[in-house]
Amino acid sequence: MRTDSKLKLNWEKAYLLGLILPLLTSCLPSQSGQSKKSSGGSVSNATYTVNPNYGRYFFDNPIINSGNYNLSTSESLSLHLDSDQKFITNNQFLIGSCNFGSQQISKCFEVKEDESSGYLSATENRWAFNPSTQTEEFLQVQTFGNMRDMTERFHNSLEWSYDISQGYGYNSAIPYELTLSDDIPFWYKSGLLKGYADCDAENNAYYDPSSKSVCLGSITAISTALYMATDPTITYHELGHAYTHININMRHRAHEMDIDVDSSLGQVFYDEAGSIGEGLSDFYSFYMTERTHFAEWGLGRYIGQSRPMTEDDSLHAPGINLGSSGRLSYPEFVNYDPNEPNVPYEDVHYSGQIASHFLHAFYTSLLAKNLVDSDYGVYYADKDEDGTNEAYSYADSLYHCGMTKENAKNMTMHLVFETLAELGDQTATGFGDLSNDPNDYKVNLDPENALEWINLVKPINYRSFFQTFSKYFLQTLGNNAFGMCNGLAYDRDEYELLLDRYGLLLFRTYNQDGNNMNSGHSGTHTSVTNTNRVNTVLIDKNMLKLDERADSASAFVIDGQADILSAIESLILSGQITSISEQIDDSFAYNNGNAQISPGEVVGIALNLYNNSNSPMGGIQVLANDWDHFKDKKPCNNLGDNFPLDSEGAANLSSDEGVQGGCDYVTRYNGKDSFNEPDEELAPVCFVEYSDADATKWVNQNLYRQEMGLSANKCLGGSDSLNDCLVRVIKGGDQAYFSKLNPKSTWTETLKNTTTGTPTFTTSNVIFMEINPSIPPGTTFNCRMRARFTNCDDCYHDEDNAQDDYLDYEFSGAKPFKLINFQFTVID
Repeated sequence: MRTDSKLKLNWEKAYLLGLILPLLTSCLPSQSGQSKKSSGGSVSNATYTVNPNYGRYFFDNPIINSGNYNLSTSESLSLHLDSDQKFITNNQFLIGSCNFGSQQISKCFEVKEDESSGYLSATENRWAFNPSTQTEEFLQVQTFGNMRDMTERFHNSLEWSYDISQGYGYNSAIPYELTLSDDIPFWYKSGLLKGYADCDAENNAYYDPSSKSVCLGSITAISTALYMATDPTITYHELGHAYTHININMRHRAHEMDIDVDSSLGQVFYDEAGSIGEGLSDFYSFYMTERTHFAEWGLGRYIGQSRPMTEDDSLHAPGINLGSSGRLSYPEFVNYDPNEPNVPYEDVHYSGQIASHFLHAFYTSLLAKNLVDSDYGVYYADKDEDGTNEAYSYADSLYHCGMTKENAKNMTMHLVFETLAELGDQTATGFGDLSNDPNDYKVNLDPENALEWINLVKPINYRSFFQTFSKYFLQTLGNNAFGMCNGLAYDRDEYELLLDRYGLLLFRTYNQDGNNMNSGHSGTHTSVTNTNRVNTVLIDKNMLKLDERADSASAFVIDGQADILSAIESLILSGQITSISEQIDDSFAYNNGNAQISPGEVVGIALNLYNNSNSPMGGIQVLANDWDHFKDKKPCNNLGDNFPLDSEGAANLSSDEGVQGGCDYVTRYNGKDSFNEPDEELAPVCFVEYSDADATKWVNQNLYRQEMGLSANKCLGGSDSLNDCLVRVIKGGDQAYFSKLNPKSTWTETLKNTTTGTPTFTTSNVIFMEINPSIPPGTTFNCRMRARFTNCDDCYHDEDNAQDDYLDYEFSGAKPFKLINFQFTVID
């Protein structure tokens, strides 16, 4: 075993970074349309200037209204306030209703200053407040107006989507029961959406799914504070997170299914589901304002974090353009910050730009040609890396479906709604009728295991999201019978080429038949045209391995007491993990900070993975959860790693192929159905080396415990959890995620740069283990983890079934993964 080097963590910084801006959706206000901007003079927003129940607020941010990108917070916002008065509410407080079809929710959303404040009342039955002298009152009306406008548009778009899904008769994920269920799947099952116009969040705003609240903070480290609520694009972005939360839970709510935890788009500090969520939120800002730049005022003016949504934005680095090879492509640009293009960042907001840029490009392709001309002009000056300007017609080079702007936005969101509804479905039916029939379980394995599949085993990434998005494209826009593009289908080759420009043609089939264990290969799975895959590169899973170069560590071990204490506290606070073993000291007193693994510690393990290919890998995930790799309490050696040897205690492989209890069989129910699979159970990733009189063997932890004479109640999980008695991966800390590995590089080499130096690990990069204090020093363990990456070819495609996707049950086993054996010896 190599001596692992130590890389110190800044856990506090990592946790705080994880709170920056969640998600957004768009909505045009129906009452006032595209609001009139200030004409340049100060707008008096006094009570006498508005009608009863009316007030004024910003529809877009003050920089856009003023036309001044150097606008200062010291300047009165009244100079740039929208001039037209707008209906606010005739309620006593800022509590709004919402409608979906014939259904109405009277208390749909509300706004207060912060969580502990009371409700604001109107002045003389009017909601007009001066932004400079009545700041807190104005901020609440501002937030309420944006929430009301956007919620109305969201429901209008969802109703449009529902009509499409039910009217065209294809296999939709939008549930028929959307308007019938008592669980209100088009909103929240219980409780209302809360907006806090001036909450305690420095340089930040966020949506909290547990409390169903949008928190809009402020920038106070400047002479005059900037309030995030005064930039509506930020409010739109955060509301988009709320609407995504609704969409991703629609099917099981429509089925009135009792669930323990809601589905969500993103689980850890960095993952691709969270990145896609941020991209969706940025696109929702465009959907609301029809502008392709997000948060110029709230994030861009003082802290340099605004983001574009199209490649012709002047903020982008040279070489990024609207040409076929100049797009923001995956995975090349997952670490790209246009504000600091030479500094790589592992951050969901920057990775999400790939999604927002694609969605805008797709929306643009839906438009009639004359609308593209009017938005972009006929010619575009290319920004080549050599500085040469090349003029060409963007409209002429783009496919045109021929829709209006409104229909193009609704159609784009329709495909997003379909995708979220399917991928987050805990009924596991995915699309079509809601059912309790196992033959209808087409996604996320089955209801009992669905949340684990969504969060861990088969989480949403760039491949799964855009494969599902593309499936619904094929069934709607791509369907000749529907003729949605001027009486014709959207050309499938043109669509695949557009996906490929963004590196998102990551799938070989559209997988319309789903992943049911019985029928997942027997239905339609239309193949992608391979010649359309030009920019997208698929890589063999064996190109991922531990770094075996001289003087390289196989993993980084983090065991400093302060680091672990801070990390575990933050993970418990976020709900990612629930508790640690009673055998571990509450203050982690055994953690000695020597970058080794010792009895009584909780340690963080960051595998030092290496990309041995000549192309970048994206979305690398390491799983350390229990899986199907032991039979008859012995490790199988036919799973691709040829370990351990027969002489080292491997399971007997003599059983017939495909028979339960044998190493050729993969559990169909994730080891949780003792009736249908009495001989199948999952095993922890870590097992132990044991020497008896005859040989040295690899055995499960319970056998070793018995040989030690250790009482069962001294196990990390108590007497009910004997197979992970000595080394236990903490539930919720059992996956690690890495945004990108450059060719012939590790993660630290990929993220290292002259400005920031060696990158800092966050909790996303680390797997957490408990080490039993009773382990004798010198004991050696092997932890057989599974790894995959998003642009992996054989992690998803079954060559024995015409490159159709692997079935869901197969993700309980080894086939879709590269096996990574991490060995360590416990040191005193």
